[in-house]
Amino acid sequence: MLLENMEYYKVIDIDMKYVLLSGDWIDVGLPKRMKKVFQNSKMIAMGGATEASIWSNYVEIVDRVPDSWMTIPY
Repeated sequence: MLLENMEYYKVIDIDMKYVLLSGDWIDVGLPKRMKKVFQNSKMIAMGGATEASIWSNYVEIVDRVPDSWMTIPY
């Protein structure tokens, strides 16, 4: 919802060090959209088994998502 609002109001280049993403899955198109708003931020996809710890693992999202990915891994 934050990204949708930023896109709607045409906000660009928010100064944040990290953007943390989490959920059942992260769409492969999301990083490209996020980079337009959070240009200098590192994006981290977090996840894991809820019974162990909600965010027990993570992957840093780089500039380009491989074409073979169906979702962002975590």
